Amino acid sequence: MKVILSRPWNETSMLIPNHGLGYLATAIRKIGHEPVIIDCIRDKIHPEAFLKRIEQEKPHIVGFQVYTFDLPALTPYVKALKNMNIVMVAGGPHPSAAPKDMLKRFPDIHVFLRGEAETSFPQLIDLIHQRGSLPDKNELLHIPGCYTHETSDPQSVSCHFVDDLDSLGFPDWDQISPLDYPIAPQGTFTKQLPVAPIIITRGCPYPCTFCAGKLISGKKIRCRSVPNVIEEILMLKNKFGIREFHIQDDNFTFDKDYVLQFCEALKKQNTGLVWACPNGIRLDSIDEEMLKAMDEAGCYSVAVGIESGNQRILDLMKKKTSLNDLIFKVRQIRQLTQWQITGFFILGYPGETRDEMENTIRLSRRLPLNKVNFGILMPLPGTEAERAACESGWNPETDLLRMSEYRSPFTPEGMTPSEFRNVFRRAFIGFYIRPAIIWQFLKQIKSKDQFMILLRRFKDVVTP
Repeated sequence: MKVILSRPWNETSMLIPNHGLGYLATAIRKIGHEPVIIDCIRDKIHPEAFLKRIEQEKPHIVGFQVYTFDLPALTPYVKALKNMNIVMVAGGPHPSAAPKDMLKRFPDIHVFLRGEAETSFPQLIDLIHQRGSLPDKNELLHIPGCYTHETSDPQSVSCHFVDDLDSLGFPDWDQISPLDYPIAPQGTFTKQLPVAPIIITRGCPYPCTFCAGKLISGKKIRCRSVPNVIEEILMLKNKFGIREFHIQDDNFTFDKDYVLQFCEALKKQNTGLVWACPNGIRLDSIDEEMLKAMDEAGCYSVAVGIESGNQRILDLMKKKTSLNDLIFKVRQIRQLTQWQITGFFILGYPGETRDEMENTIRLSRRLPLNKVNFGILMPLPGTEAERAACESGWNPETDLLRMSEYRSPFTPEGMTPSEFRNVFRRAFIGFYIRPAIIWQFLKQIKSKDQFMILLRRFKDVVTP
């Protein structure tokens, strides 16, 4: 059977090889079927062009990866396939975190999968292949994480998670080649080109109220073996010529012993590769020994989750750390390394005052940071932040459709959307307009393409 794997086109500046689709393609190929990845974001494939590709490929199944951002974009893709003899399947973050919402918004999608689908999707494909059509609801019940419009309570269907990450193999790098993506991936700047992202761990045990990570990949931290990770890095270097890799994990530094083993193994390979952690590390998980090991193994850049300049807001977010400790750890990184440090902050948490937002903005300029990313609070489905936003009058039924990368549908109480947008813009501009920061950026720009990507991201942020 031929299976199309795709994410609908969406306007985003964070364009990197899609690991989710890559791992699914590998899992599908293992059971003897033919996966075809159509990266609509990378190739700017809108619904009309997507339909033409479908007519050319003639697949039996089309699987959509769905983030909350994708809800408005997905509708025309589903509509285009509605009258074709194709089984439509949806998985990913939004179907995992908000199954009832998916059923309500997409009556024409046949099957939905919660959690990690590398096991469940191949089982579904094999079942469709054996039956020659979509199986009945009783058969689908035996597929982990599977629900349909006939499921009485989709929220009771447990998310499925893979324990042995090595068993998944590597993503289908031939279809998500790092050479086919922009030269300025997540984080904008790189030290050596070309770059490839990798994932080493899955899961998150932390209770942060704004994050849906544990809903998507579970609370239990699972790690690939160090030899397995090193093998993938060497393959990417030898096959694609990568000279830098980015660890996309949420919790790479969770297990100190694992990090030390990884760094030692990487050093022994003497690859000449450099690497970064652009997705963020928890500051309370690092210490001097770990920082030195990462530095000696080639790490040159990290993003760190600071989130707020106020202890009250950190407590509401359930960060389980103190503001003083966060400040100390950022300064420790600066003292012990020459790394580029990016600070992650969130503005507009439910209940946050204007003065508290100003405290966060001032802290971002006092810390020894090279870059910042001010995220507007996104009330992601299933999170405590969503519940808090709803209590203040936010309506997910309609407002989720207005969510985008630099614009949130939620506005804190006591502010108009325009006033809140101005706080966000001023936070970014105030940090980056300083001469030392501008000069640092100019020195790191390596090409016209990179400059244009940077310009577009800046425009997205500062546009009212």
